[in-house]
Amino acid sequence: MQYLIACSPDLLDWGVRRQVLAHPRIRVLSGTEPVGLSGSADHVSGAEVRDTATRDVRQLDADLVIDATGRGSAAAAWWDALGLPPVPEEHVDSGLAYATRVFRAPAGTAHWPIVNVQSDGRLPVPGQTAPLVPIEGARWLVTPSGTRGGQPTREASAFLPFARSVRHPVVADPIADAEPLTDVRLSRGGPRRFMVQ
Repeated sequence: MQYLIACSPDLLDWGVRRQVLAHPRIRVLSGTEPVGLSGSADHVSGAEVRDTATRDVRQLDADLVIDATGRGSAAAAWWDALGLPPVPEEHVDSGLAYATRVFRAPAGTAHWPIVNVQSDGRLPVPGQTAPLVPIEGARWLVTPSGTRGGQPTREASAFLPFARSVRHPVVADPIADAEPLTDVRLSRGGPRRFMVQ
């Protein structure tokens, strides 16, 4: 048997931020954005950040710089500005899209487990999944997904039919009468870039 503690992304972010801010050697600069690296082609010595209000740029010295800006990262341009050769990359586009919606969990479901319907990889059809994750506040986080040719949409009226289209109704049946608490949020999983050594 496997055990998993599940929560909403907001609660996870809040918990991580609270722990980080409690550390005596960590401080957070609000109202700033990264704009570059400082140093040379031989040694990165820090990062450059811009104040979003004044637009002033300053340098932060660092022994280690981690780019956690996500898919919109400008790291390749920052790398280039230091005079370094381009980093070889591979692009992988799975065509994955997933739709997320939060529902009020019906009475009597407080101890429900996580339910996850996976696609059957043996079938020559687009992969589709439908997980239902109980989270804090007596809510369900439901995130059906599909690969190219079988993707969900952001249309609220299509959410339940898509959940019904996966290979088992164990997720679709409970949410059919559950109260939606959010709109449908559509996200795409690709293309992903991988730096190659």
